[in-house]
Amino acid sequence: MRHRVKGKKFGRNASSRKAMLQSLMVGVITHGKIETTIEKAKYARPAVEKLVTAAKNDTLHVRRILIKKLQDMNAVNKLIDELGPLFKDRKGGYTRITRTIIRKGDKAQLAEFSFVEKPEIKKVEDKKTSKTEKLTKDSKKSPVTEEKKQKISQKAESQKKVNVKENKAVKKKVTK
Repeated sequence: MRHRVKGKKFGRNASSRKAMLQSLMVGVITHGKIETTIEKAKYARPAVEKLVTAAKNDTLHVRRILIKKLQDMNAVNKLIDELGPLFKDRKGGYTRITRTIIRKGDKAQLAEFSFVEKPEIKKVEDKKTSKTEKLTKDSKKSPVTEEKKQKISQKAESQKKVNVKENKAVKKKVTK
């Protein structure tokens, strides 16, 4: 009889189980769904549900708790910015476990662990920005006028001309 024996061990020590749980939580939060064994999905489900419930309130205290549990800022930001508001009206049952296939090597039952509702996918902007855009983004305190933009672009152009002149001078020295 299994009296007073609670939880799964997965043949691992406590620190490995904690790392596995953290990895499963971060994976399902960042990707929306993961495929894992059904036992691991059942093990991670209550932890993920508690994180989503906590993410409904966007406070500094909650954010720090989530950072401590997940140790991944991208996952914490997605949890608070997207998943918390998405499940604001739902009282529980944020995830689902769907059986998929039996793994060929060890005959383990696999399952898809995913959220019930899918968040909207936001388009990622191109990270390449010009020098003028970077300078205007830095100066958000004061409104940027057209004159300032022109001055910034003129400075950038004059800097390019100076660099070209220096390169020509260096080439002449090298050839002599």
